[in-house]
Amino acid sequence: FLNAGNPYTEDGSIDFDICFMNDIAVANSSLLREYTFVDYRVRTLMMTVKQWAKEYKINSAKDNFISSYTWMNLVIFYLQCIGFLPNLQSR
Repeated sequence: FLNAGNPYTEDGSIDFDICFMNDIAVANSSLLREYTFVDYRVRTLMMTVKQWAKEYKINSAKDNFISSYTWMNLVIFYLQCIGFLPNLQSR
């Protein structure tokens, strides 16, 4: 995407995921992206929660915590529960 954010972290490393032949993962990521188009504050909240989880080191499935992707889903779920976001999958 031409409008993608800078993937470099402050220490110069790059954070990214690689997905081969996994259409479901691609669809799930696309759905998260679609929710950010509903309101700019959705992306802001998602990134804030992601950063918070990273700072407290509670965003790693390999360390028996929930993943960053799961945190993003929890944000979407919360915003749907309070009526801020629609269910885009029901369309």
